[in-house]
Amino acid sequence: MSFRRSYSTAQLPHMNRDQGSSFTEYGAVILLVAALIAVVFTASIPQQIEGLFSSGLCELGQLGKKEPEDCTDIGAPQVADRSVSEKPSQIPGGKAGRNFPNRDVPPSARVPSEDSMWPRVVPTSGNKSDASAKNKDRKPATSGNIPKAESPVYTEPGEYPQMNQVQQSKDDYLSLGQGKNTFCFLWEEMCCPVNEDTGQDACTTIEEVQMAIDGSRAACYFPEWITGVPEGEQWAYCRPHAADYFEHFLNNSGKDMNLDMDTFLSDVPEFQEEIDDHQQELIDQALKDAKGRGIDGPITYPVSTEKKAWGYPPNDPNGKDFIYENPDWKNAIGSFHYWLEGEITVYPPKEPGEKPTYSLDAEVNMEKWYDWERDTHTPVFDPSEMKGKLIGFSQSDLAALHQYGMAQEFWIRGNKNLPTVKG
Repeated sequence: MSFRRSYSTAQLPHMNRDQGSSFTEYGAVILLVAALIAVVFTASIPQQIEGLFSSGLCELGQLGKKEPEDCTDIGAPQVADRSVSEKPSQIPGGKAGRNFPNRDVPPSARVPSEDSMWPRVVPTSGNKSDASAKNKDRKPATSGNIPKAESPVYTEPGEYPQMNQVQQSKDDYLSLGQGKNTFCFLWEEMCCPVNEDTGQDACTTIEEVQMAIDGSRAACYFPEWITGVPEGEQWAYCRPHAADYFEHFLNNSGKDMNLDMDTFLSDVPEFQEEIDDHQQELIDQALKDAKGRGIDGPITYPVSTEKKAWGYPPNDPNGKDFIYENPDWKNAIGSFHYWLEGEITVYPPKEPGEKPTYSLDAEVNMEKWYDWERDTHTPVFDPSEMKGKLIGFSQSDLAALHQYGMAQEFWIRGNKNLPTVKG
């Protein structure tokens, strides 16, 4: 229903000025009434009141006309109860543009008509539970890059499992004061301090450590008949890497020591087997997940594993027996932690009935905190053997060097890019 009426400038001179008001005054009244009507419409006041205003506006528009129109029907109530349950076709009296499309349709299912501005209310995004349900029901990706959170072969490595031990070691450095080995007088309190648990002084320990370093290297260049060491003695082996790490400890810098992973894997084939087995486990998990997704294109999984202890048997993590044979590396680093990082891509079968293929690119990382046990007072070498008769220090004596600031424990770290595994 339209409530506006047009006035042309040609009509204005014919208005009856004897009725007591000018056209400007009538115009002001019309504008005021129009503003009230707009408020009524936006405030959703019942249509019966709308009709009254419409009738009044109509009568004002007839002022000054020789043949005024009848405004009686305009103000009559025309619309019954507009309940939500009422269909648009049941709303009586509405002209074009006054009906409400899709009034009985839920908001989520409504579709705006081509000539309307509906809907005028911006829909909300829904609550978190609805979003979570949608994510839960979302179909898994069948190609592309899988995020870390969805990868069955991704676990954050985390920090070093024995980090408390590392921190204690760092706090322990110089905890007993600054000991001296050279350029000191015998009556000085910290000159060659004595380990009260074993009775051995630090200067003697340093001399024996240097003897062990020299002996490990000499065995690499001279035969046993020159060194005079009986066959089968523990210290007769060539142990250059053990000597290098021992010497780094004695140099007291505390800097990280790099492990040559190429050499280590060549010397310790047991660790190469460990890596191969671990990689195969990751491949199997990725293939299983890809099969469950029903992949239709290449799909790439990020790879990361937890830091895993290796060196000691699983049932004897702190024993003396190792699961590898090389005596040099046993003395150099013993056990350590390692983890893998990289990515694996699985490709769908080229032909129906064929198996999917894969490509794994990864690197191996290792780390170890090189330290000595404070409470182990037993001599490192068997006193009944030749070397044990020459060298009598215990792990506690070596730890005392660190506590007196005369040697320093440190990190050993290494990594290597592994060959691509395909299948």
